[in-house]
Amino acid sequence: MNINASIPDDNSTGVSNTISVSSNLRIEAVQIKISIDHTYAGDLGVELTSPSGMKSILMNINSNILEQNLNDALLLSNAFYGES
Repeated sequence: MNINASIPDDNSTGVSNTISVSSNLRIEAVQIKISIDHTYAGDLGVELTSPSGMKSILMNINSNILEQNLNDALLLSNAFYGES
């Protein structure tokens, strides 16, 4: 699923999006691929939240990433292991 969203400046709420999976699967790992075009990509954070409320930070805010663009960066989390 492609999400095309603008990231607001000086807004701690950020951008949120929901992806629904209709299949009844057990999670081993979650991978997402992101592409970001932002003047200060290192100022951004990426957090994934499961339906149960479990959160996993995939990219920390102020991560000191110096590139302005992240193209097809692959992020992985095992925090949701065993969840539906």
